[in-house]
Amino acid sequence: MLENIIPPANDAQVEALLTGDESRVEPLWGGQARDRVLENVRRLRSRFVQVVEVSWVPAGEGIQLLSSTATTATYTTNETWTFVGTIDERCRDGSPKIRRYVESYPAEQYTLQLQSGVYSIVEWRLGPPILREARIINCP
Repeated sequence: MLENIIPPANDAQVEALLTGDESRVEPLWGGQARDRVLENVRRLRSRFVQVVEVSWVPAGEGIQLLSSTATTATYTTNETWTFVGTIDERCRDGSPKIRRYVESYPAEQYTLQLQSGVYSIVEWRLGPPILREARIINCP
């Protein structure tokens, strides 16, 4: 079940980050989780003039069940995300600077809910990120 929800939901978040099309998070993100993920997309996009690459990988112990009922389940994960994009600064040669951020989120929580036979993420707690890298990658 989780492999059918969390990875596609994260991939939808990647698409929203790359394109700015917030509708990409539908239908896997719902309720409060949808609002939070869209807030996060806007915050991350504001770091860049243009986002050129976004990726994520599970880290640590993977996905662990915290609690469940007949219709909901809450999981915790550890994920590492990489964001790359142009910023509003120039290299000495005049080309736009490209910044790379690598952040770990060791305490993410996803609450999934079953409604009409379909699971969606209804609550999302990102937790405090750990900045692993923040650097310009294209200027000598």
